[in-house]
Amino acid sequence: MTNYFNSGLYDSFCDKQFYKEHDIDFRTNTDDYYNIEYNRELLAAYYKIRSDRYNNDEHADSANYEQWERVDDKFREALNCWQIYFEPMIFNEEIALECKLIPFTYQGVGMLALAGYGMDFSPRLDTYQVLTHNTVDQYSRLVRANKYDDYFEYVVGKDMMKKVLKAIA
Repeated sequence: MTNYFNSGLYDSFCDKQFYKEHDIDFRTNTDDYYNIEYNRELLAAYYKIRSDRYNNDEHADSANYEQWERVDDKFREALNCWQIYFEPMIFNEEIALECKLIPFTYQGVGMLALAGYGMDFSPRLDTYQVLTHNTVDQYSRLVRANKYDDYFEYVVGKDMMKKVLKAIA
């Protein structure tokens, strides 16, 4: 049986919402940017950037620095795609990355960045809600399309679509 819970993405007039939106421009306000924290090791694994931090090779420090710089660059790039970020009721970095969202903490608040341009990425946020809260918004494309939507699957991937459908069945 499907459990419905307002995500806040489609109807923001409800008192209880899974997501709270934040409009923050990190590109122009660098002071705000320095209040961001994120799990570099987790992002390195997500982006498949190998770290040689345990290598005793004489070039390890240089290679290690470059690899962490690549992780930081990828994070900044993902963060700057939009200036709207989503604060979920439940913050789980591993599930966020599995849903192709970029998790970070800003002023002690866990948030998710969409990390992409030019598309409707709401299926990623719907997927995150399903996997962390076991609920879905009644206005989600997933529900409106009678539990199968080509676009939803295109955005989240075939395997993730199966996982979501199983979770809400």
